[in-house]
Amino acid sequence: MLKNFKYKYGFKKLQAEFCSSVGKTIVTNLSNAKSIGIIYDATTTDNFEKIKVFVNELRSNIPEIIAIGYVNQKELDDNHIKPQGFEFFCQKDTNWFHKPLEQNVIDFTNKPFDILIDFDFNNNLAIKFVVVESKSTFKVGKFESSQNDFYDLTLNINKDQEDPLSYFIEQVKVYLNMIKTS
Repeated sequence: MLKNFKYKYGFKKLQAEFCSSVGKTIVTNLSNAKSIGIIYDATTTDNFEKIKVFVNELRSNIPEIIAIGYVNQKELDDNHIKPQGFEFFCQKDTNWFHKPLEQNVIDFTNKPFDILIDFDFNNNLAIKFVVVESKSTFKVGKFESSQNDFYDLTLNINKDQEDPLSYFIEQVKVYLNMIKTS
C-alpha cells in the first residue's frame, strides 16, 4: 500500500516536473552527434553487459558518451563499483518518491547531450526523473502510452520478445542512422 502511494505520488511529481521542463528539440542522428547520454536499468549484469557493448561500438565515432545505470536495489553490488566509463546509482541515492539526489545523476541531467537514450523497460521512476530533468536536446525511448511526451522519438518494442533490450538497441541504431538532419 505504501509502495503504491509512493509510486503514484512520484509519478504526479514527475508529470509536474515535465510540464515545467520542456525544452527545445534539436533532432540529431548518430553521424552528427557529438555527445550521447545513456540511462538504463543496470539491476542485472546482463543489461549492463549489453549496454557496455553498445557504448563501446559508439565510442569510435562519438567523442563523448556517458552511461549511467540505475540499480533497483538498496545498495550497489560489487560489479557496479565503478567500471571505467560507467556510473551507477541505486535506491539509497533517491528520495522517498524515487527522485535521484546523487550528485553524479544531477550532473548527468544538467549535461546538454545531443542525444539521450533511455533503455529502461521497467518504468523505473528514478530513470524517468532523469529523462524528464535532462537538458538533452533529443530524447529517445521506448513507446509507453502514459509517457510518450517525455521523448522526442519513441520506438514501439514488444516486451514479450525473447530479448527486448538487444532488439531495442538494434532499433535505436537503425532509426538514429536513418534520421536526416538539415
